Amino acid sequence: MAPAVEFLFPRRIARLSYWLRSVVVLRVAELIACRIDDGGPTSDVIFIVALVAYWGLWVLRPRYRDLAMPAWSVLLVLVPGLNLFLLGYPAWGRTKVRADWLSPGLPWNKDHPPSLAPNPSTSASLPDKSDATLRQLEALRNEGTLTEDQFLRMKSRHGL
Repeated sequence: MAPAVEFLFPRRIARLSYWLRSVVVLRVAELIACRIDDGGPTSDVIFIVALVAYWGLWVLRPRYRDLAMPAWSVLLVLVPGLNLFLLGYPAWGRTKVRADWLSPGLPWNKDHPPSLAPNPSTSASLPDKSDATLRQLEALRNEGTLTEDQFLRMKSRHGL
């Protein structure tokens, strides 16, 4: 049951999933709107409102999370003119890596790449992992993903 719930209500989604989910939601809304134009029941209006709410909360919001945008920015989609940008940017924007995703031991790290934290049980290979961790953190800092403060915090957190 958990995979089905995670599929319907994801925490994060990639570009392709954003495209597919948006097309499906908009197509279903179009089909229902055609029924309403023909004098269909008013319960269809309630269904469209629920569909738009689903799209905002479980399609746009997870994609905005991938882009490191705040969740409240989903509400800006309601602003005319600005909504064109805010609906198009998630379709082409690259996923951003936030520093708190790299923090070891946080519950949401299970669906991210393996943590950069060194494994204390393998002390023989600790210098190799430390060097790789430091190189990854420096690469993120050089890309501009991590600020200098975040870089120093992550470096001290990993004992480097």
